[in-house]
Parts: sequence; structure tokens; C-alpha cells
Amino acid sequence: MRRILQLVRPALITVLIALCLTSTASAGVTGRLKGKVVDKNSQEALPNALVKIEGTYFETTTNSAGEFSIIGIDAGTYSVSAQ
Repeated sequence: MRRILQLVRPALITVLIALCLTSTASAGVTGRLKGKVVDKNSQEALPNALVKIEGTYFETTTNSAGEFSIIGIDAGTYSVSAQ
């Protein structure tokens, strides 16, 4: 039994390392976009504004303080609009 473990252990460690590297590489990098929507003139917060990331399906509404957060997006540069 001990001899079998000595033979299998290096292969098992190699498989575990390969699985860890594969899951890390395929996980990707995701992030969060957060901000605050305010009126251009008065600088007052705009609650319930619809915030969209252009060219994607990501959208959310602002809270009562005009703040929003969109999670799960890939790292990068985006155009954002608010209505």
C-alpha cells in the first residue's frame, strides 16, 4: 500500500496543480463600476436614474442618493449613459 502511494502521489500533485492553474486562467477578471449621477446644473443627486453600459446588457438604477453599482463586468473602458 505504501509503495502504491509513493507512485501515485507525484501524479496526483501534478493533476491538482494543473486543475488550479486551469481554473485560475479560465476565471477571468471581473470588476465593478460604481458612481453617482447628479444634475448638470444644480449638482443634486438624481434618484431612480437608469444607468446603462452602452453596447452591453448591463444596466441598473440609482438609489435615493443617486449612487449606482454594476458588478460582474470585464475590466476595460466603457461608455456609460444615464436617463
